[in-house]
Amino acid sequence: MDGLEESYNNAFDLLVGNTDFDKLSEKGSFMLPVDYEDSNAVLKHFESIEDYEKCIIIRDMVKYIITTENGAVQETFTGKELYCQILDKFQIKYKVDVKEEETEQED
Repeated sequence: MDGLEESYNNAFDLLVGNTDFDKLSEKGSFMLPVDYEDSNAVLKHFESIEDYEKCIIIRDMVKYIITTENGAVQETFTGKELYCQILDKFQIKYKVDVKEEETEQED
């Protein structure tokens, strides 16, 4: 495994709660990508190498909260693009908030 791959695997493990900095430091030195806290960047990396199992795990951690100008709220894990396309088509103003789901550390 090359350094880039190892760094993104470490980022994935941190992101999903499989490890923490203490456990990583037990290995001695370890690498992380600059954007290791950005779930979208980590997701894009695993998409680029076609590791879809990790992509699904990351995708399901992110909840999108779409609020229209009249106050209607829709929460979704996977349908953000579809909701936004429909709202755009009907020229309805909206905002999208992102909430990353909390993960529990494994012992």
